[in-house]
Amino acid sequence: MKYSDSSISKRKIKNHLSGLHGNFCQYCGIETEPSKATIDHITPQSSGGSDDISNLIYCCKSCNSAKNNRELSYFRLIRSVQNSPYSGILTANQYLKLLSLNLLSFEVDLIRFHFELEVEL
Repeated sequence: MKYSDSSISKRKIKNHLSGLHGNFCQYCGIETEPSKATIDHITPQSSGGSDDISNLIYCCKSCNSAKNNRELSYFRLIRSVQNSPYSGILTANQYLKLLSLNLLSFEVDLIRFHFELEVEL
């Protein structure tokens, strides 16, 4: 199933993804009704990501906007810094620079997204 396939509506794909995981943003876990949800490419198309259903995720508009055209690993770092004592003090780029210079008192714990928590054994 392809997102760009004109024979399959975006609404059907959103409903399919919503049905797989409930109406929960697969990044932050907040309940999001379909009319307020979006579909995101896990690997951005600009980085070679496809329109295949395996590269699409149901998410809230806030997470989709924050992730923008970023790789998943960098979005994870942004959210991790935002959820750390460095929040409001350092950006993800500043954090990486200080980390590379060994100037931080501690490293942030990288968060796990909602869709990763569902596959725990």
